Amino acid sequence: MRSAAAALLLTAVASGGTLGKVVPIDGTSADIALDERRGNLYIANYPASRIDVMSVSSNSLQGPISVPLQPGSPAM
Repeated sequence: MRSAAAALLLTAVASGGTLGKVVPIDGTSADIALDERRGNLYIANYPASRIDVMSVSSNSLQGPISVPLQPGSPAM
């Protein structure tokens, strides 16, 4: 029984999987910050000079926040 459980665990680890869903953005993300209370993920979009806001519940991008300089790292 233990060896079957260990084999199942090793198979799951060795297969590698995708965690979550890929949501494409227009640009390149430099860093992210999660606001668990509001259910938003803030993505520093460096070349676009904005913070992209993604709803965690719907996995969709909301309205971006424009910033004057290229953002490197958001903080909550």
